[in-house]
Amino acid sequence: MVTLTVSNACGSNTSVINAGTIFFGVEEEEALHFGIYPNPGSDQFTVRFEQAGVEGVLEVRNLLGQVLHTQPLNGTATVNISANWPAGNYFVLVKAQNAVFAERLSVIK
Repeated sequence: MVTLTVSNACGSNTSVINAGTIFFGVEEEEALHFGIYPNPGSDQFTVRFEQAGVEGVLEVRNLLGQVLHTQPLNGTATVNISANWPAGNYFVLVKAQNAVFAERLSVIK
């Protein structure tokens, strides 16, 4: 479960999302499925796609939405990420197929 709270001068809003793949802009059967290994992990991660030929962009963002890592996807089935980030939860976003797909990434130290 992921809880996201956004606050500003007008107040705050909290959303709770059950962990798993989050799909933006597509139906689940059209979704791009990928996994992150190991998860949780400390500083080296592999993103593995179920289907080959993924074209797009991979981003890692912290819970504030700040982009920590960006990498183009050029059809490879796996992507390696070196992470030198503090312990915590992050989101791996894949922007492909005119949609955005997300998985939660946990960094432990």
